[in-house]
Amino acid sequence: MELISRTEKHKVEKRKVTDVSWLLGILLFGCLAYPISSFVQIPDDLAYKQTMQILLFMTSLLFLILYLLAFIVASTKTFVQIEHKVIRVNYMIMSFWVLSLLYHFTGWLMSYASWSPLYYKLGVAFTLTVLILTLLHFAAYFSFTRSDRIARSRKQALEYRQQAFESIQRILHTRQIMLEVMDSNPEVLQMMKWNGFDRQMESWVAEMERFMNMTSFTDQELRNILGVKAWMENLMLIVEQHPMHRGLRKKLN
Repeated sequence: MELISRTEKHKVEKRKVTDVSWLLGILLFGCLAYPISSFVQIPDDLAYKQTMQILLFMTSLLFLILYLLAFIVASTKTFVQIEHKVIRVNYMIMSFWVLSLLYHFTGWLMSYASWSPLYYKLGVAFTLTVLILTLLHFAAYFSFTRSDRIARSRKQALEYRQQAFESIQRILHTRQIMLEVMDSNPEVLQMMKWNGFDRQMESWVAEMERFMNMTSFTDQELRNILGVKAWMENLMLIVEQHPMHRGLRKKLN
């Protein structure tokens, strides 16, 4: 039942988006058609009309190709956010570009006929309408990708923070185990002091305590923390070679 309700909800939302797109297209066409038909003059020259139609035809073809290529490539990308309609080809816009192609191609072929100037004016208005719809779709896509980059950045920051704090806790826990071993075994204590491992360990721990007060981490800071974690684990491996401390790393689990 839940799957059916989700499917129905998706269909309703898709239908609403389609209705809004059609209404926006009709509104834009009406806003452009009236001033163009009222104030734009089309010269009664055959060569001019043919040139205008072929230019509009080539423009429609170019934008159709660019539109399809752009959103076919965009649809192959992965996004942090849920897939959105703006990253897919809008079939209404694609159909409008095809209609624009056919409209101007017909006007070019039939330019010898006595077409009314209104035919050419409406063709210009229609092509401009489709162009504006296309630009609006691109604007919506770029807005979506910008918000997706922000979401991706926040997600990465959260992952860095979680990984950093888990690593710091493991470092501090490892240090506590090492201190207990040093207190209980003079040989380990001597080895640590002789090689300067005790001073280095305390230096790293002091650095980790500074990180504990941070709320965000850069990629370099996370690498530094992971490097200290690896150093502490290697130190424990060295101490684990002592016969009295076999299986020392099990205390970390």
